[in-house]
Amino acid sequence: MNSPDRILAAFLIFSVCSGPVSSVTFAAAAAKSVIILVGDGMGVEQIRAASLALRGADGRTAMQGLPAAGRAATHSADEGVTDPAAAATALATGRKTNNGVLSISAGGTPLKTILEACRDAGKVTGLVSDSRITGETTAGFAVHSENAGADYELAGMMVAAKVNLLLGGGKSHFLAPKSEAWVGVNVLDAKGKKILTITDTVNWSEYRTLTHSFLAPAGAKKASVWVWRQSGPLGLYLDDVRLEPQDDKGNVTGPGRLIDPGFEGGGLEGWSDWGHSHAVPDGGSTVLKVTGQGGGEKTVDITAGTNWSVAYRVRLDDPKAPGAAASPWDRAAAQGYARIATLSELAGARGGNILGLFGDGDLGESEGDPTLAGLTGGALGVLGGAPGGFLLVVDGSRIDRACRAKDEKSMLRQVQAFDAAVADAVEFAKRKGDVLVVVTSGYETGGVKASGTDAGSLRVTFGGGDATAARVPVFAFGPGSEGFTGEMDNTEIGRKIAAALDLRL
Repeated sequence: MNSPDRILAAFLIFSVCSGPVSSVTFAAAAAKSVIILVGDGMGVEQIRAASLALRGADGRTAMQGLPAAGRAATHSADEGVTDPAAAATALATGRKTNNGVLSISAGGTPLKTILEACRDAGKVTGLVSDSRITGETTAGFAVHSENAGADYELAGMMVAAKVNLLLGGGKSHFLAPKSEAWVGVNVLDAKGKKILTITDTVNWSEYRTLTHSFLAPAGAKKASVWVWRQSGPLGLYLDDVRLEPQDDKGNVTGPGRLIDPGFEGGGLEGWSDWGHSHAVPDGGSTVLKVTGQGGGEKTVDITAGTNWSVAYRVRLDDPKAPGAAASPWDRAAAQGYARIATLSELAGARGGNILGLFGDGDLGESEGDPTLAGLTGGALGVLGGAPGGFLLVVDGSRIDRACRAKDEKSMLRQVQAFDAAVADAVEFAKRKGDVLVVVTSGYETGGVKASGTDAGSLRVTFGGGDATAARVPVFAFGPGSEGFTGEMDNTEIGRKIAAALDLRL
């Protein structure tokens, strides 16, 4: 046991029960609390491989020992193979959505999550991850966003959602970064392949006009003026875009191709929106503003062998301007969150909300990082005594990473680490008697196949490095667990959890 886990063991409020799961009985009443453990990328074969490697031919993992077992289909609303965002939405809301979207319907309507239902019912809530806490699996229970990769924005939303406990990695996403933004022009051939690119990095807060001249290469058919904002708290502004033909002396020789993208009319006429682009008034003009991770482009025809000039005015928000948004880290403090970085600090935290960020990036990459079981136990130590009950979501994200890398040893270690968290959750639920534990996966990664009869004969093969459409395992223990057997859709998991808690989504 490492040092953080020894600290944790001193304050956990539950005791370990040694009896078999089958010896525990439950009242017919609804569950008071729920622990949802999601092993990203974990399929039936990953569990089978870990069971053989770690427990032997006659052994089984903690999750395999639970009394209820089933399998779930995972397709999203728009794809046969889900992604983490759509998978999290299904589990959190009981509804399908498109890939890349967090708890917003395919039609654009925010969907109520089981976390929000628990919060509204007076239960305390917590999210735990061994990756960045803003990852899709945890974020999907707390926020509504069409941009699952915008970690900085998601961090702010998670703080605003007033989740009582947030434990994981990804502190860098809560600190005000330098906004990353670019503007430029791509010259394309007839097949849309880039044959010339001009890019400007934008890092100033007062408008600057940038001008570039270029010769359209052989094969040039189109030019695309584009803008992209990657991350950070500062909005990006673009105006006065011009693309004009020139002679060898720099004189304009014909009408411009991009004189008016349509911003002045208050819209984006002729502009392909990549997300979060808006026409807004600014400094006596109407400009394009990009507020999230996104941007757009306008593409026009050009002629190969001719000279061109491209120009635009561009700036970022002033980070020192009155009313500039504080970072999620600072907003958490303003909202009364205790901000911690060690499990010993978590052990001493009393009352109020807690934001525990134990590394700048994912956990498990530095010596001394808390384990997933350590974080889970710490969360139960904080939430477990709530008189109205609690919801805890635990994300074991690193199984997916190991399978994408086709790393058998890492996959087995990560399944073992996840199973240790499952074991702690079940032992806690045994003692309480009114806690539903649900174990599942958002999707299977790698097309894994395991063969053999014990650790010595185990053979693991990977069919690829991406998510698949394979059905994923579902296990359950506690009041309401009898509903988690047989074949089901992943949306049924969220609805069954709500029903077990006597809540509605």
